[in-house]
Amino acid sequence: MHRSVLKSLYILFLFYNYGLHCKKIISETNIYTNDFAVAIDGTEDDAKRVAEKDGFIYIRKIVSNYYLFRKTSVSKMSSNEDLDDVWKLREKSEVIDVRQQIGRRRVLKKMEDSQWEKMWFLNGAVTPTTGVLRAWEKGYNGSGIHIAVVDDGIDQSHPDLSENMLTSMSYDYVDGDDDVSPQKAPEHGSHGTICAGLIAAVKSNGNCIAGIAHKAKFAGIRIIGGEDNDAITDATEAIALGHRKETIDIYSNSWGVPDGAFFKGPDHLAQLALIDGVEKGRNGLGAIYVFAAGNGGLEDNCNGDGYVNSIYTIAITGISTDGSPVEYNEHCAPAMAAVYSGDTGVTEQKIVSTDFGGTCTTGWVGTSFATPQASAMIALALQANPLLTWRDVQHLIVHTAQVPQGRSGWKTNGAGYRVSDRLGFGLMDADAMVTRAVNWKTVPEQKVCTMPKKYREIYIEARTHAILPYTMNCSQTRYLEHVLLKVDYSTLSRGEISITLTSPSGTKSKMLTSRELENDWEVRWNWTYMSVQFWGENPNGVWKMDVYQGGSYMDGIYRKTKGLLNAWQLVFHGTTTLQELPPGKPTPDFTEMPPTRTPYPKLTTKPSRGATDRHPTRTPYPRLTTWPSRGSTYRLSTRTPYPRFTTRPSRGSTDRSSTRTPYPRWTTRPSRGSTQRTTTSSRGLTDKSTFSLYIYGPVLGVLGFIIVVIVITIQIRRNRRLPKAGNSRGLPTVTGSTAMNTQTQLHTGVPHRVGNTNPTYASNQTRMMGVVNEGFAS
Repeated sequence: MHRSVLKSLYILFLFYNYGLHCKKIISETNIYTNDFAVAIDGTEDDAKRVAEKDGFIYIRKIVSNYYLFRKTSVSKMSSNEDLDDVWKLREKSEVIDVRQQIGRRRVLKKMEDSQWEKMWFLNGAVTPTTGVLRAWEKGYNGSGIHIAVVDDGIDQSHPDLSENMLTSMSYDYVDGDDDVSPQKAPEHGSHGTICAGLIAAVKSNGNCIAGIAHKAKFAGIRIIGGEDNDAITDATEAIALGHRKETIDIYSNSWGVPDGAFFKGPDHLAQLALIDGVEKGRNGLGAIYVFAAGNGGLEDNCNGDGYVNSIYTIAITGISTDGSPVEYNEHCAPAMAAVYSGDTGVTEQKIVSTDFGGTCTTGWVGTSFATPQASAMIALALQANPLLTWRDVQHLIVHTAQVPQGRSGWKTNGAGYRVSDRLGFGLMDADAMVTRAVNWKTVPEQKVCTMPKKYREIYIEARTHAILPYTMNCSQTRYLEHVLLKVDYSTLSRGEISITLTSPSGTKSKMLTSRELENDWEVRWNWTYMSVQFWGENPNGVWKMDVYQGGSYMDGIYRKTKGLLNAWQLVFHGTTTLQELPPGKPTPDFTEMPPTRTPYPKLTTKPSRGATDRHPTRTPYPRLTTWPSRGSTYRLSTRTPYPRFTTRPSRGSTDRSSTRTPYPRWTTRPSRGSTQRTTTSSRGLTDKSTFSLYIYGPVLGVLGFIIVVIVITIQIRRNRRLPKAGNSRGLPTVTGSTAMNTQTQLHTGVPHRVGNTNPTYASNQTRMMGVVNEGFAS
């Protein structure tokens, strides 16, 4: 009996694990909507005609030649792609491209904590200041500037906001109407209302706070907060980022991919919208896109966020009053600058702003609240000089940011700029920005220099560096702005990879750092990393890419896993001539002060063999500076490689190209009111529309339980039918010496199970998932 119970429990355990496995696979499945982005070779009237002819509802233009169609007969949220309608549209001669829209997870870049009631970050209570009060004294208050707050909704009736809110220019892309107010009172504050108050709350009206650009007008764009638990399609993002681009000057975005969700970002349409915005927005001067860098802390890296590392956006991070990075700051080579965002370690230093229901709120921290402040400071600069282009604004921030003195982690690049891996070029200074903006001269035309793609494969052993040099000779790009590094890499543990890029001037930029939150196994991915830390340098000379392949933990055991560098490429954005700077006050510095935080110890020795430290020391193995000759005994070149990884397309994909960027996986939304300092997201779907997917796991568990009950019942009945001496079946009772022989005879008449009855184990080959960000230039 006890054997049967143990076997049954084991079977139940197998079913439980299988249910969890199915749940994980289901959670990673694309969720298709009934919206279709259709590229038309023709006018908007042609698009309307195609939609009507094939039973679609024409919604609106998205961006460029893409239009949004909707099919009411198709399920709003489904795990199956509507191949029939996709191919039906693609057969039309007027149709260039068809993309059925997929719901994706986007979250607000916020962190919540205890409350506090003073605007220390604005009223001069701390030094150095952001220079806002001095800019106000000069008459700059954002007058004439229009800002879009792209968020989860705004309280339109708030007495501190209603005067400056442009309700006629606001739109709710969640519900499809002009009312951007949250549908119900938020449990833990209205994120969009808080951000809007920091930008344009009315000054000196006796209510709550004063916004930095308190004379600017703002519009609300609601794209998060619907019933689908913040699921946003590519088309919705593209439309929102291009909303009224002729009139909107600045788009403040305190949202993005969840922290820890690596290598995800804007898809095809959203990328087109960003490009269209900087080329056509503000009557050709270019819209200003400001994004929060994220709150993932040292276990995260903002270069895995495609919104943050775009050359068309300005990434803003947080800073403490002592000039050090706040705890939740990420490693961030794309970060342009920092703003006070509240310190989790200091009770008094939290953000105060407006909130839902006409109230005020306190106790907030996060890069979500640094971003609207930065957007408002840019508004002051645009008031001082409305002719600033989108690239002018980036140059202006680089030239005026305040640099702390006496702090570790800062370096001077080849052009003389001080820059940090976590704080960009320093604390933004509104006074210095408006001063220089008045006489600012437009930066020279942007030039692009692209290195030929290097396809040579390099195998990198665990806990080993591979340093790959390349000599650049750019004739037109002589002064750098953005440097893009495109890498195609394969490994068993993506979170253990780190990449450092070194310029001919010797500046090192950490393009990618090891990440404890990364848990993807057996992957090959293409991704474009970006850095602004080489700003102003000459790109000509020898560049070096240092790839470090760390080890990994699998099943609690430290394993030495190697990686395969398939290809890499460098792209330089800059100018041919040096910008002529206007006269202005010198870049201010933090006052000299001793460090208050103990720096992380530098590891200088190599760990002993068998060490379990997940983060190996940075003492390198012998550097691979030249290609190993054929027949070399160096183990990087002679060890038998494992099979190359290839990207497996999703089942049912209709993409005609094998390199199409897959949509990012969904992750669950962090619970509201969470007090943890690092926001993490577990894999899975939690929205109501996809609840049916979750039921498969429990159903499998229930089925397993029923099977176990049946097995136990059958076994019990079988045991009851076993023959016994003198039983009702008329078998004789034996005694004495004949008992053993007779017992043997009895057993020969009982069916006996032969062979091993233990269940067999089946190992499922892990399906490889590739993450592709952007194709390489030819």
